Amino acid sequence: MPTPGAQDVYDLLEGYNLGLTTQYALTGTFGAGASVITGIDTTNLQRGMSLVGTGLPAETWVLAILTPGASGSVSINTQTTQSGAGVALLASYYQGISEMWLAKCRD
Repeated sequence: MPTPGAQDVYDLLEGYNLGLTTQYALTGTFGAGASVITGIDTTNLQRGMSLVGTGLPAETWVLAILTPGASGSVSINTQTTQSGAGVALLASYYQGISEMWLAKCRD
């Protein structure tokens, strides 16, 4: 049997939305030096999603959903650089192939 090539793998995984970026516009509240954002709608958030907004350092992402819901809270991997209430945030998630993703599909 021949070894599958990259196109074969791509064809096999087509339909899993690989390579797509999902984004959500949100707002949140935090104090200066905080690692928790409150008042944020966590309905569509997942661990590992990147967060961009005033007061958040580059490469900030969601560590955990602490309180689920429309007015929930999340912990982040960095500390905020300033405080803010109702700060506009953009959450993004890129769906790629990882060992964890493959394991979830397999199980």
